[in-house]
Amino acid sequence: MKMNLLHSNHIDTFKPLRFILSFILFISICFASIPIFAAADTKVYDYANLLTIEEIDILEASANKLAETYQMDIGIVTINDAEGKSSMAYADDFYDYNGYGYGSNHDGLLFLIDMDNREIYISTCGLGIEYFTDSRIDKMLDKLINYMADGDYYGVCTDFLTLTESYIQKGIPGKHTPFTASTGEPLNSRSITLSIIVALLGAGLIAFIVRFFVKRSYTHPHYNTPVTKPDTASVQYTQREDHFVNSHTTRVKIETHTNSSGGSSTHTSSSGRSHGGGGRGF
Repeated sequence: MKMNLLHSNHIDTFKPLRFILSFILFISICFASIPIFAAADTKVYDYANLLTIEEIDILEASANKLAETYQMDIGIVTINDAEGKSSMAYADDFYDYNGYGYGSNHDGLLFLIDMDNREIYISTCGLGIEYFTDSRIDKMLDKLINYMADGDYYGVCTDFLTLTESYIQKGIPGKHTPFTASTGEPLNSRSITLSIIVALLGAGLIAFIVRFFVKRSYTHPHYNTPVTKPDTASVQYTQREDHFVNSHTTRVKIETHTNSSGGSSTHTSSSGRSHGGGGRGF
């Protein structure tokens, strides 16, 4: 009989561990089944033949690295024919119909060199609208337009990527900067999932250890329940009265301040998505 009881207690001790492991496995499967919205495979389209093959390869690698690091899609397009569209409409449509954008909100931005309309244009979408406000886009265009006068098309594309990363790192104006890992790099979907799983494993292990020792303390042979109860007859009660005198309420006005810094103006593209952005003629 004693051996059976010990065996029963041993099985019962490991029930919470099996439950915790099953729960973690369930969470892992749920995260694995979450759809991942991939960015566009090609980042650079040089239809106007303004760049060399080597320059395109370098820009492609840089744009892919930035997009992967910050989960913000980035495109660069050059054209000779805008198909009768404005630079804004062409940039928006190219972004929408060529698979650009991370996540369900299609986060990202696209830089267009329009040789037809003689304009450079930056189109933003999703979180790109929040990161790249009208003010930031104007500052970017102020710098980028200088390259166009010299015909330095590779330089303008390179500086566009540099400015893009700089503003992403600064975060959304008026809000906290993006969550970062201990290395200082922004968290992407895989690192976030891994962090959650590690946290669940740690919490599960702690819960198991606590439960194990609590259960062990209650089943320990030296643990005894009280054999006597307090004698209610020996308890004496005293009467206490509180007298309400008056009340006084002090009101202090809390001053509020609004953020007067500009945001992003938006418009709707032919696909029905919201875009921000701005352009500059050359």
